[in-house]
Amino acid sequence: FLLMAGFTAQAQELKSFMDASGKFGYRDDAGKMIIAPKYEAAYSFSEGLGAVKQNGKFGFINKTGKTVIAHKYDVAYGFSEGLAVVELNGRYGFIDKTGKVAITPQYDVALDFKEGLAVIRQSGKFGFISKTGKVAIAPGFDHAANFSEGLAAVRQNDKYGFIDKTGKVVIAPTYNEVGQFSEGLAFAELNGKVGFIDQTGKVIIPPKYDIAGSFKNGRATVLLNDKELHIDKNGQEVK
Repeated sequence: FLLMAGFTAQAQELKSFMDASGKFGYRDDAGKMIIAPKYEAAYSFSEGLGAVKQNGKFGFINKTGKTVIAHKYDVAYGFSEGLAVVELNGRYGFIDKTGKVAITPQYDVALDFKEGLAVIRQSGKFGFISKTGKVAIAPGFDHAANFSEGLAAVRQNDKYGFIDKTGKVVIAPTYNEVGQFSEGLAFAELNGKVGFIDQTGKVIIPPKYDIAGSFKNGRATVLLNDKELHIDKNGQEVK
């Protein structure tokens, strides 16, 4: 169950590349070099800024290559909902687009903001904070993922379920693995097989697949007996 800070794709997004010397820069969609390779690392642009590493520290540049947030962080991730996760001295917090510290680095782990809340880990447990840094859902879970469509996957006693934004458990932790909700459905694995549930926890597509992805445009990709299939929300195979 992977917890990762995501990076938001944008139209005409600059793509990072590495030259023969191992330095990173950016090209546009046509392959034209826009920002010369001079960074030790360069991540995807999100909300107009890109996290880059120089002289061992991360900062942010704009799409002209101008440094807009100084290189002083041990790690920095992409902006989401106006804030970016940064690490300083082994602790994670958030900055805004001016570089101002919005939430002081104090957490063991922090994920980017989604739907107004961010996952944090403190004293070995996961919870959620608001953009003001206020605890919205107290750390009490073994794992947690970002909110999607109003629900977030959490793990308790080695099983996954879902909570709402008040922290109320709305789908009991009974699954070995789950995905995020997309188009009203989330994949859920039970006894080695994967199916789909709705936001009430009702099984919509019984678990019979080996692997399943999220729904997009009414379809999901699944793997059944080593064969890749595409299914609709009724579980029917579509071309």
